Amino acid sequence: QTNRNVDLERRSALRVAVSESARRLGAEIAVDTGTLRGATELLARGEAPEIACGRVRDTLSTASGEPTAFVISGPDGRALCGTPGVAAPPPRMTEADSNQDVAIDTQKALLRIDLPPAGGYRASAIYPREQLARIAAPADFAAGYRLDIGSGPQFIPLIDTFRAGAFERTATMTVAVPRIGASLTMEVHAAPFTSSQMLTMLMPILMWASAAAIGWLVVDRMLLRPLGELRRAIASYQPGLPFGAGSRLTTPAR
Repeated sequence: QTNRNVDLERRSALRVAVSESARRLGAEIAVDTGTLRGATELLARGEAPEIACGRVRDTLSTASGEPTAFVISGPDGRALCGTPGVAAPPPRMTEADSNQDVAIDTQKALLRIDLPPAGGYRASAIYPREQLARIAAPADFAAGYRLDIGSGPQFIPLIDTFRAGAFERTATMTVAVPRIGASLTMEVHAAPFTSSQMLTMLMPILMWASAAAIGWLVVDRMLLRPLGELRRAIASYQPGLPFGAGSRLTTPAR
């Protein structure tokens, strides 16, 4: 019962930690995507690119103070402004698309969010692994853990201070990051095995070993040893003398 309570407490702490990380990451990304969406809408209404891009640069910053990489492109597909080195979003969405496109690049270890177009203007936000790890790192969580962000089959390991042994149990929990179509997965150590649990797992092995030992003793006492005595008696037999003279077979029947 004590071990079960410890396990429940660890799972509860895990749920709180990964939920808080997902909420904080979702809130940060929501601010950035909301700013970019507002900029594309202003550009679609005729706002000057210098003004719209200046507002984006002033707003796009994370809790750690690191500006988020972004790019805004015009109807012709050319970048109007953004972080150097960030490519314009591919034209794979139409004006009717209302959902943002989330892509995880496992080779470059980054998360890219392409917003739906507004008047032909498109915007994207780029989050490298280091930035995501700083935002999503759970506060006041001293135990070792592993934290990944994923979307579908693709995932990026963000933080890994977790080392599990061969016989250690682990607890894993996945929580969706609000409003971005990705999820965080966190893995920690579970409560260790108790002596009663170890005894329960070892009991089949102990029973098998005991059965093998008892079987060997029975076979040795009832079959092998009498056969050995009979063999020695035959080897020492001399014609004219009674068979087995001076010896007695110690079989269970005698």
